[in-house]
Amino acid sequence: MLHCGASWGNLPSSWTADANGPSSKYEPSRTRGKGSRRPINGFLNLEGRIGCHEVRTRCVLFTGEYEHTIDAKHRVAIPSEIRSRLDPECHGVAFYLAPGTDASLWLWPEKTFEKLASTSEQSLLPDEDLAEFEELLYSQSAWVEPDKSGRIRIPERLLTLAGLESNVVILGVKDHLELRDPVAWSRRRDEKLAKQSEIVMRARRAQDRQRNHGGD
Repeated sequence: MLHCGASWGNLPSSWTADANGPSSKYEPSRTRGKGSRRPINGFLNLEGRIGCHEVRTRCVLFTGEYEHTIDAKHRVAIPSEIRSRLDPECHGVAFYLAPGTDASLWLWPEKTFEKLASTSEQSLLPDEDLAEFEELLYSQSAWVEPDKSGRIRIPERLLTLAGLESNVVILGVKDHLELRDPVAWSRRRDEKLAKQSEIVMRARRAQDRQRNHGGD
């Protein structure tokens, strides 16, 4: 996970890559400047200092689709490929399951979710729209801990909210996972692939707006 506002393409200059750790693997980049390095298998070791906080974390990029079943006790297994890449010290031992958009559930490593929550500005008189969002998000979220088989139990209210029954598709979406109904996702995915060029252009414009806003 990338924390403290860092991103894959824009790391603070004070951070250095540690290529000697047991979990860091590097190879020369074919697309970047001479001597640059890029992560293999989605991992990157970062070490640096931001303010008074020492940062040392392993970045994990969630990708892919995984089809699983939900058992009679509302349990679903987190894919072993994903579990094996998480570091308890960096990401925690559990997850937060939160209502997502368009009939989905979002699954965040607990320390990532808590860090995102801590970045929200605190106020006795919060913005009305933000207060409404946070009331819904946090009241409906659930802390879930995998059992020895790597399964989490989904609360019934969240199953109903997402329209999930016995089958589920788990999507890797950068820094979190999404749980969706497989049939609905197949239809949604096909619709988005048909508009891929348009979606890419909108994403580029959104990135430009973020960069311009950051320079203000």
